[in-house]
Amino acid sequence: MKYTPNDAPRTGKGCWTWPLGMIDDLKTIEKVIQQGIKLQEDMAELKNMNTDHETNNPQMLWETFKKEVKKIAKSQNKNAYHKITSKICNLEQDRMLLPRQAAKLPISWVLYRPDAMLS
Repeated sequence: MKYTPNDAPRTGKGCWTWPLGMIDDLKTIEKVIQQGIKLQEDMAELKNMNTDHETNNPQMLWETFKKEVKKIAKSQNKNAYHKITSKICNLEQDRMLLPRQAAKLPISWVLYRPDAMLS
């Protein structure tokens, strides 16, 4: 429980940040690069063409780009998160089985062959 004064300003959920595990994910980076190239092309087209700035302006293009990058990161992170949680679940199940397997082995084998329980 947190205690704050009643007149303290309300803070929101904060700023979205890039998931650290995805920094080296080349597939995700490539998708973001493609979105960046598209943004640059749209900005150049906006500059060269005479368009209505009420409906199409650099700020709106930038906002769209940020939303697309966030979608890409979340979808790619969902795939990685699923893999990680599956691996954790499997490891926890294996950990639960270890004491049962150790109980079936002779005590001398458990003491001298701890790798036998892992197989």
